[in-house]
Amino acid sequence: MAKTTMNAATFRDLSLAGEQGTLVSAPLAGLYNSDSSSTSKSQTKNKHSGLSNFMAVSFFIVSVVGMMVSLLYFRKVKRETRYVPTFSLKEALMIT
Repeated sequence: MAKTTMNAATFRDLSLAGEQGTLVSAPLAGLYNSDSSSTSKSQTKNKHSGLSNFMAVSFFIVSVVGMMVSLLYFRKVKRETRYVPTFSLKEALMIT
């Protein structure tokens, strides 16, 4: 018997199949069908993408600022309490 090898489809293959109409009804990521119903769906999807991008960037900025504030408070408390670790990082944690 002859062996059959199966190669992964490239984006070029998927794009060609989409143009020929030989794919299932699920569109490729980033590509839209040329009929008017999918165009209107993509337009409504794009209206909300600006808001979601703004929310994602805002969440990231708030997270970074929160991390900086927590690090500053950690250093302040460490300085005020004069904390000195009682363990050595050079010792093994487990004895085998």
